[in-house]
Amino acid sequence: MRWRPMHIAFLVCILAIPMRVFSGGEPLQVMEGYGLAVHYEPSLQKAAQEVMGIYPAVEDELWELFDWRPEPSPLILITQGKEPFFGVDWEKTPISAFALPGRHLVVLHWGRVGSDPLRLHDVLKHEVCHILLHQRIKEPLPRWLDEGVCQWASDGVSELLAGPRPSRLNQAVSAGTILSLGQLDRSFPVAEDDLVLAYEESKGFAVYLVNRFGKSSLIQLLHLAAEGHPVREGLLRVTAETLDVLERDWHASLKGEDFWFARLSHYLYEVLFGVMALLAAWGFIRQVQKKRAYRDDAPEDGPR
Repeated sequence: MRWRPMHIAFLVCILAIPMRVFSGGEPLQVMEGYGLAVHYEPSLQKAAQEVMGIYPAVEDELWELFDWRPEPSPLILITQGKEPFFGVDWEKTPISAFALPGRHLVVLHWGRVGSDPLRLHDVLKHEVCHILLHQRIKEPLPRWLDEGVCQWASDGVSELLAGPRPSRLNQAVSAGTILSLGQLDRSFPVAEDDLVLAYEESKGFAVYLVNRFGKSSLIQLLHLAAEGHPVREGLLRVTAETLDVLERDWHASLKGEDFWFARLSHYLYEVLFGVMALLAAWGFIRQVQKKRAYRDDAPEDGPR
């Protein structure tokens, strides 16, 4: 692997942190290739090989999408997740990976992403997307845009643990508790339900922009931000509408053809319980009617 000065600078930043931060005192192993350095706990050599094999495709896909490539490639750390990393307590958070753009670093919890190669690919792509955006765009991005773009770029995948769950966005729309983008500008909520909602809203607004104005418009917005234009100004130039108007129209679209379905799904269990109760009552009534009809039609006993 040919090390560039920036690689060396980032590595120095990592090595300046005590190794116990990463692996409870065990020295990390390093695997190098494709301009990439993967640091891993000693038991995760096969995991490092898998990440090393996936990474080139991830970088090529981001290049095709944004016309940008991370330079240099980020450092990647793989952990079993048994101990906190950079203050992230894995036991208390629903995330499976995170990026630290300031350190040019991606951290993967192997226990949460390693069992599914497709999810590993998408989560890695999501985190490298964060690194890429912060490399190219020097001014702070709104958190909702940062997360929304990276979820859109990685086929809707976020850092949050995957699993079947009701849509928090649908629930918030039906209950009238949707968060404003302004509330998600600098940080996301800590409470898990609100955190999930923040991710869903970020993805939903990014997808709304793409569906309404085209993929090229979102890419143009990012390139304008990379040139130093504020996001609000870039949105106005790209869409001819202000962020406030776009957000209002997006909210209206959420209450469109899917609104009543969302309201129904919000009360799904209550509706199902009510339907089952009605069916049971109807069945009981039918049984009573059949018994009465049978008694009325039965021949009388006795001599003729």
